[in-house]
Amino acid sequence: MRIELGRAVRTAIGALVIAAVFALISLPGIASLPIDKHEALVVQTSKEMVARDDLLVPYFNDEPRLNKPPMSYWATIATAWLRAPGAPVRIAPLDARIPSILASLATLLMLVLMGRRCVDLRAGLLIGAVYACSPALAFFSHDARPDTLYAFLSFAGTALLALQLLPTHTASGRHGIWLALSGWTFWALATLTKGPHIPLLMLIALVVFGLREGRGVSRVVHSLRPATGIVLMLVIALPWWLALESTLGAETLAGSQLGGTLYKPDPVAITHAYRELLGLAGLLFPWSLMPLLMWARACRLVRTSALARLSLFCFALPVLLLMFSPQHRWHYTLPMIPFLAIFCGLLLADKLAERSDDKPVRNPAQAAPRAARRRAFAPLAFVSVVVVFSAFLALNSWQQFLWKDMRFDRARSLALLGDEPYRRLPVYAADAIESAFPIAVAWAERRVELVRAPADLLDETARSGVACAIVIGPRESLSNVAPGQHLLILAAWPERRKTLQAGLFSATESGCSGITQSDSVSPG
Repeated sequence: MRIELGRAVRTAIGALVIAAVFALISLPGIASLPIDKHEALVVQTSKEMVARDDLLVPYFNDEPRLNKPPMSYWATIATAWLRAPGAPVRIAPLDARIPSILASLATLLMLVLMGRRCVDLRAGLLIGAVYACSPALAFFSHDARPDTLYAFLSFAGTALLALQLLPTHTASGRHGIWLALSGWTFWALATLTKGPHIPLLMLIALVVFGLREGRGVSRVVHSLRPATGIVLMLVIALPWWLALESTLGAETLAGSQLGGTLYKPDPVAITHAYRELLGLAGLLFPWSLMPLLMWARACRLVRTSALARLSLFCFALPVLLLMFSPQHRWHYTLPMIPFLAIFCGLLLADKLAERSDDKPVRNPAQAAPRAARRRAFAPLAFVSVVVVFSAFLALNSWQQFLWKDMRFDRARSLALLGDEPYRRLPVYAADAIESAFPIAVAWAERRVELVRAPADLLDETARSGVACAIVIGPRESLSNVAPGQHLLILAAWPERRKTLQAGLFSATESGCSGITQSDSVSPG
């Protein structure tokens, strides 16, 4: 007796598979994986804002951090407060990672809903499956850096505004106004997360798409409502900026990243745009190869589907404009990746629909059962591919959690900065330790002084009157300190083709009396 799965059951199974893939990839080690460089910046800045009772000015290492707006710090602090309401706010890495988890899940849900609204539920599930089984989700969903939250807010705002431009889904009246205002609100929150540059590029893409579709200038303006939206963005984002400028002064902000130093286009910068191209190839691999491998079908889809054209514009045009930015990072294209997932999901839906409906049947009496089997087999085959690839991505996530790697070695070595008796000692770090510096600040939970070379420590400690301190630097540098300096290595760990060491430093032999190697948490 053959039991046929109903459409509702197949839909539920597909949704459960996507949810399971998301959990399998995103959740391992979310509370116990040691923080990395960018995570340390978010965690420690949030801690210092709480310690100062100042939610206006981000501080890191007792200095204003003027690289990013404060939304990711606010989200981290809010998560810590919600996790233990009524108690003093204590920031943990989990609090900084939960906003990224929720942002990734919200992106996934919005992709499914957008595909369902614009095409059908199967297309929505396929689009969601493509994004769920991508390195973009595997690498960033449990990372505390602000990029994941920024990607969701930028994508959500663009998606809501884009619905106004699609011919069969244009909302009118009060519903259309609320859609537009919601989109601009998301863009305002994105501006408070990492800046207005991606929303601006997305707006350009939407305008070009609307004009290309023959909507006309007045129709595009009516759909996007830019005047109302810009006012709304200013109402939401401008007060923080004005308060920050009033507190720190315009001159302090002028030369900072918040002052717009990275927003000035540079035509020569396109020669270094390979980083964005690597990001495009890697963040949605292997699905990013589909438009090339299915070129004829992709071209046909662009001609026949307004959603495909929209996703192509919102993906390709911002990426192209981003290549002229003065700074390049492979993850800068993360806000555009959901639109590439939409395009790839539509390609899959088109291919599966063709395999299910276009094959000739010799015996008409068997047409219905055979078509039903094909319709059931094609999604199951794709789900199998999804599971296999997601297992590979999950293994990458799990190995960071289970295997000994640089993160765990570094965490064990730097943990002594917060333990007795070392937590009372000042900390000096050579600037050659690079990415380990923010993590050292986060573990120390006090100011870490940067010096150009460990040999300069003698002058630094003599100037400050410090008898004993902790110094962190590359092994080669610490082994060449000047005669007369006393250094006891406490811990060592490999990092970026170097061996970094943390040790007790004193200008005299008795400077660290009472603190011996037996006190060390992890002797080197």
